[in-house]
Amino acid sequence: MTTSKPRKKNFDSFTPTEAMKQLNLKNLITWQVKIIPKNPSLFFRQRLDRLECFDLQTVEESKKLLIDAICEEAIQEFKHLRIWKGASLESDRTSGYVDYLVAERQRYLEAPMLCIGSLETLCQKIYSLESSISQLHS
Repeated sequence: MTTSKPRKKNFDSFTPTEAMKQLNLKNLITWQVKIIPKNPSLFFRQRLDRLECFDLQTVEESKKLLIDAICEEAIQEFKHLRIWKGASLESDRTSGYVDYLVAERQRYLEAPMLCIGSLETLCQKIYSLESSISQLHS
């Protein structure tokens, strides 16, 4: 007789309450991150110009091109970090894939790591950033 393993829950299907309970958290601490604005590189501006041939507003796959460009620009100063795109994460109770994740630059993925929020949330933030960048082009 075989025993079936409990089915792992896909981590992107957790509600915020379920996620908090899974992590044994009752509250979250809000971080106040001081961000020092940085001018985009010439390479980044050129890349944005080239990306204009894609529909960056309605097609999900095209939005990822813009996110890739922003992540690539943002990580340049941090040579000890790497961006993992579409990485598989798994624990004893959960599994799934992340859109974007930042971790130490090495050939394998291990904690500590930072998942960059959902693609939809990130796109909303990027569009506000994009309008700021567009003003630089003017």
